[in-house]
Amino acid sequence: MKRFEQKLKAQIFFVDDEPEICRVAKNTLEQTGATVKCFANGSECLAQLPSQRCDLLIIDMHMPGMSGIELLVEAKKILPEIPVLIVTGYADTAAARTAMKAGAKHVVEKPVYKKSFLLKVRSLLDKNTGAKQPEEKFSCVSDEESLGKKDTLREQILDAATVLFANAGFRGTSIREITEKAGCNVASVNYHFHGKEKLYAEVFHRQMKIFTRQKTNQINRKLADESHETDLESLIRLFVETFLDPLLTGGSGRELMRLIMQERSDSHLPQGLCISQVIQPARNMMRQSLIDVCPELGQTDAELCLHSIVDQILGLVHTHRLFEGLDENVIPLSYTQRSIEHIVKFSAGGIRQYLNVEKP
Repeated sequence: MKRFEQKLKAQIFFVDDEPEICRVAKNTLEQTGATVKCFANGSECLAQLPSQRCDLLIIDMHMPGMSGIELLVEAKKILPEIPVLIVTGYADTAAARTAMKAGAKHVVEKPVYKKSFLLKVRSLLDKNTGAKQPEEKFSCVSDEESLGKKDTLREQILDAATVLFANAGFRGTSIREITEKAGCNVASVNYHFHGKEKLYAEVFHRQMKIFTRQKTNQINRKLADESHETDLESLIRLFVETFLDPLLTGGSGRELMRLIMQERSDSHLPQGLCISQVIQPARNMMRQSLIDVCPELGQTDAELCLHSIVDQILGLVHTHRLFEGLDENVIPLSYTQRSIEHIVKFSAGGIRQYLNVEKP
């Protein structure tokens, strides 16, 4: 294992509810010579802060019970000058801003690459101890290795299963194929997930959690932009473009869309998982936005309108998959602006006709 040539003399508190993440982080930080104490929750950490030396506090943003932000606030009450680094698995701009306002020095998104992570740790320790640490010659593992993701076997299995389930569905993917792609054995899958069904559900849970948070934040930011007036057409266009963006651009969320299409044709998820993790959080926000733009719509009417829009989006996804690669002059139902505008005009016209409201 490659290490720093000089060792930091410091004590770090690391808080994360996942034991495997704590193990990887502890091993990595201890390569610097620091003493690392790991805690599974905020309460355990707070109990030690008053009596134990802590030169740096590293907190996972999203934990059950006390959140990372709540722990940050409470820790600052005990040690106002303690430097805090927040680690989050989501591109959550609002939460990052809240953490910085609460006193965090850095907010780092997973995967956390070792070299840049240790540079931030060193910088914070230098400032907190008041003495420049000895210069190190970095001989760390390459940036392709990361904390909280690629370094953990559990995440490797999830990454492999995500690709395979998205391509071939539940029935079309075997445990052996997953283990071969992840570079592990069947026992590892059973240890971490207790079988193929629970692994499949966890793949969806992880993808949906990230996607929903990103997309609802994206929509909220655009709706909060006072420089653009939101009418019915622009609102529907925002919905459609936001949720089709992974397939239009190849961005994050592409695998989730493919997983959902596989699940629609051959369902194996626990009942209610898709509704609670994806549909409900986005639906509440979108329904209220529709009502804000069309006050004549009641809660039930807005809900039914959303169902229609979502069905059109999923229909476009399904059609694209069926005819992917064909000439658009022959099959003009691909992810073009024309298809999006059709959904926008059809939906807006239908809502106005339903309400018998003329377009201004």
